[in-house]
This record gives sequence, structure tokens and C-alpha cells, in this order.
Amino acid sequence: MLIEAAGGKVDWTAYPDQAAQEVKALIEAKLAGQATVVSAPAPTILSLLEALKKSVGTQSGKIATPPVKEKTPRKRARRTA
Repeated sequence: MLIEAAGGKVDWTAYPDQAAQEVKALIEAKLAGQATVVSAPAPTILSLLEALKKSVGTQSGKIATPPVKEKTPRKRARRTA
């Protein structure tokens, strides 16, 4: 069913190439002597761990910090001969 639905021809006119249009507009502005300004700011990239801490912190009302485990001394096994 899925393969049959995806097996037809694709209408590429429904998917315009926006990047090519932006590059063309920049080239035309440069040729006309206009100053070119890039309008889109660089995306902010968060680390996965920071995003997870932030999302968990907002759910509980405060920023979550992991609990600190105290190290307990391990008991040594008795040797048998």
C-alpha cells in the first residue's frame, strides 16, 4: 500500500527551490550595486543534555540537578583456601 502510493510520478513544481531563489536574488542585488544583507540569523544549537535538563526543569518548576550519590565503602570478600 505504501509502496504503491509512493510509486507514482512526483510533481516537482509543488516543491520550489527556495535556496536557489535566494541566491539568485543576492547575485542580482550584487550586480545592481546594492548592498547585500543576509536576513536569516544563524540557528542556535543547544546540546541535547542542556535541552533535556531545561525541559525537565520547566515541568517540575525548577531546574533539575542530578542527585549526588554518596560512595559507600565496599566490603571485601573473604578468601577461602
